[in-house]
Amino acid sequence: MLFSALPFAIIAFLVFFPPQPETESLLNGVWLVVMMCLFYIFYTIYVNPYLALLSELGHTNDLRINLSTIIGLFGIIGVVCVSVFFPELAGRFQEQGMELRRSFQLSALIFASQPPGRRFAFRIRWRNQ
Repeated sequence: MLFSALPFAIIAFLVFFPPQPETESLLNGVWLVVMMCLFYIFYTIYVNPYLALLSELGHTNDLRINLSTIIGLFGIIGVVCVSVFFPELAGRFQEQGMELRRSFQLSALIFASQPPGRRFAFRIRWRNQ
């Protein structure tokens, strides 16, 4: 997991930087397919250790179900935050006179450089039942 975090962030950033940014081309399509395949490969490498530990973290079925529910809830919250804040950030850059493509590239750089949960980290303690 430690070795996949950096490539995962770099690939997420590179999706927005095609080799021929000013034109539509087959090379850009191939670039997108390769980058998305690598993105999901590194996503799998990054997330699987967390999911594999799920049975170790919860000692009862109720704890495992609660933990899975919380993971799903925060996954949805993350998707909503990115769906709302990413276009908002790109729009702010465009309002300042930045080109559409550059505004999305800079927004992708900002989002890829932020570690997950950095600002909203907290600890959940489970009581043994």
